[in-house]
Amino acid sequence: MAAGNLHVVPAEGNGWAVEVEGPDRFSIRYDSQDEAIRAASETARQSNVEMFVHAADDPGKTAR
Repeated sequence: MAAGNLHVVPAEGNGWAVEVEGPDRFSIRYDSQDEAIRAASETARQSNVEMFVHAADDPGKTAR
């Protein structure tokens, strides 16, 4: 799945999304932040890429 680093971000409307960096950038939507983090964490581990979690109140702010 992952060609680039992963970003867990608030989705438009509601829910959370995991966005994949790169030329073929895409995102996968989840109902909760926890669900998105679990999925992104596993994918990042398997793909040897980094995962960044963006804050709901400040999408520019990240934590690893």
